[in-house]
Amino acid sequence: SRPRFLARCETAAASAPVPAAGLGDPAAAAGPREGLGSNPPLGLESRRRCANVRLMSLRVGIDLVAVEDVEASLCAHSDRYLQRVYSTRELEECRAGSGAVVLERLAARFAAKEATIKVLRPRADEAVPWKTIEVVRDAVGGVELKLSGSAADLARDAGLASFAVSLTHERSYAAAVVLAEVERTPERVVAERG
Repeated sequence: SRPRFLARCETAAASAPVPAAGLGDPAAAAGPREGLGSNPPLGLESRRRCANVRLMSLRVGIDLVAVEDVEASLCAHSDRYLQRVYSTRELEECRAGSGAVVLERLAARFAAKEATIKVLRPRADEAVPWKTIEVVRDAVGGVELKLSGSAADLARDAGLASFAVSLTHERSYAAAVVLAEVERTPERVVAERG
């Protein structure tokens, strides 16, 4: 069965043009139309909202990282590890006042990169370099994702927009959750059902 809202929007889109503002809505007073069952016809304002509706679908990625694993990588590979995985800005934001790198911050950013890859869903033959996913502080102190290169290409090709990221760390573990909205219009949904 079709969701009631979607069925009503599709019916409204197929109906006569929306009258100009202030002219009323004669269709709303006409009573139920065929095919709607017990659903009342949409009023003028509802039809206007349906004309601009975007159906929201989300992709979610989550990852948990042991801080000791990041420490082991740093001990084994030193600057090579840092330069391969993190951008200059990320490294600056992961330093304490003394200039030392805070392992928990690195681990949280690594978890965000892994969670982002889960959202992007690359094929096995598609490389996504770590530095194409950047986790940076915004103007108010929160964090946001900056995608570039192949990560940005994957996001664009999948219709992903409006990324959100949340980081946390506590003692031995760091975690991240990434959400991305999949832009889906009613026309795209119909085409997907093809």
